[in-house]
Parts: sequence; structure tokens; C-alpha cells
Amino acid sequence: MDTKYVFILICYYNEDEVVSFIHNELGKQQFKEYSIVIVDNGSHNPFILEKETDNNHIFLFTPEKNLGYFGGAEFGLLKYTEVKFELPDFVVISNTDIHFEDAGLLNLMYNKYNDRDEDIFGIDILSSLNGQHQNPYIPERISRKKMEFFLQITSDTLKYNAFLLLYYAKNKLKGILQKTGNSAYSKEGRVYSIHGSFMIFAKSYFLKGGNFSYDSFLFCEEIFIGEVARIKKMNVYYDPSFRIIHREHSTTGVFKKARDVKFMHESYQYILENYY
Repeated sequence: MDTKYVFILICYYNEDEVVSFIHNELGKQQFKEYSIVIVDNGSHNPFILEKETDNNHIFLFTPEKNLGYFGGAEFGLLKYTEVKFELPDFVVISNTDIHFEDAGLLNLMYNKYNDRDEDIFGIDILSSLNGQHQNPYIPERISRKKMEFFLQITSDTLKYNAFLLLYYAKNKLKGILQKTGNSAYSKEGRVYSIHGSFMIFAKSYFLKGGNFSYDSFLFCEEIFIGEVARIKKMNVYYDPSFRIIHREHSTTGVFKKARDVKFMHESYQYILENYY
């Protein structure tokens, strides 16, 4: 079987969800020319994941520690290429709380984008939690002033969570406006960066020098990709003609814990120091 897509799935104590995604989402796609890389950043029962590797197109790699989202993706892709000695046509970093509405999605995307010059592309991602469209995630490059603002508000957990209250209130209004058809989500074209829950990278991304070597642990991965694309003069494309559902977990809560805000602050600092 030729491998057209490689899906990289990061497990962090959600092995049941990972397995469900493999069988109930990817497994129901009409297009079968794909491989799956599972990176076990942490699991309650590793045997649940190990059982999936009986199939020769599913690979499980376990680092010695939790590498984070892009760190895990980089590790998984490296291990995959060590085994297969080649890159697929497309690499997809995907959350496992994604639902495909159309069983023909992978086939349709492949047919449309296989011969085009986009290096990175994203599709319409509809949040099940609030009904908002999560792409295009960052239509244009964020200014240094705004990046410094994010750095400042993530310096304190209470300050950041107060900001979130205003943010969600604003997005509730934004969701209402989106329903009028005037939102950017309906406009196809070049963007700065796409949402991290489902990122599609053409082989050209890697041939032009792109990678997943993001040296911060969590958060701001989308900005990192936007900067790689900007520096390497790559094309980042958003196509709303394809849609998936992001089944975000309302039980995880709206507000961030101090540990997460700390990681976020460190990531904004990393981006500012390295790209601005």
C-alpha cells in the first residue's frame, strides 16, 4: 500500500480517545492509503496502544519523557522515517477529538491538493463547544506590540484568566456575526497560520527546510509554523470547502491553571526572542 498521508497522534493519558479516533474516524474514511504514528507522551495503560500496532500501517513510538505536542510530533516523524526511509505526500498533525463529517474527506483533499503548490494547509474546523470556526487561526502576522501584550498578560495567572473572560465574551459576539456569513472563515486563500488541532503539511514543507523543531514545550505552535513558513517563503493556505468537527471537552474548563499559563508565557517569550 502506498502511503499518501501520515497522521501523527499524540497520546497524553487519553489512549481510549486515540484508539476511538483510529477506528471510528480514520477507519471509516474511504481513502485507505495512510499510516498512523502514535507518540505515547503518557498513558494509563500502554497495552491499549500496543494492541493497535498489530496492523503494519500503525506505528507506536514512546519517548523517555513527555515531549509536548510538537516535540512529540517531531519525535514521531523522525522515528517513522527511520523505519520507512521516506516522507509521505502529506503529514497531518491531528488532535484525536476530531470528527470527520464526510467519509470521503481524505480522498477529496488528496485529489485537490496533490498537485498544487501549497506547503501547509488547513480546513474549516468547527468547535462543538461554542460553534465557532477555528480557522483561519491567524490570518495575518501578529505585531510585536501584540506579542508583547500576550507576554505581559501571561505573566500572572489571575491576569490571564481575567483576560479570558473578555475574550470569550467577545467571541460569543463573533460567533453571532459568523452566522451572518460575513466572517473570514468563509474566505479561501493564503493566511499566516492555521489551527493546531489539524495541520496538514505537504512533502514540500520538509523539502524546503521546514521541520517541527519547536523548542518551547507547549502553546504558540501555530505562530512557530507561521514563522517557519514566512522565513522559508512557503505558502500557507486555508480552504473552507472541507470541514471537520473539533469535539472540544467542556469538562476541561475555560480557565487555565498556573502551570499552563507558565508554559504559555515561556512560549511567547521564546517566539519574541527568536522571531521578532
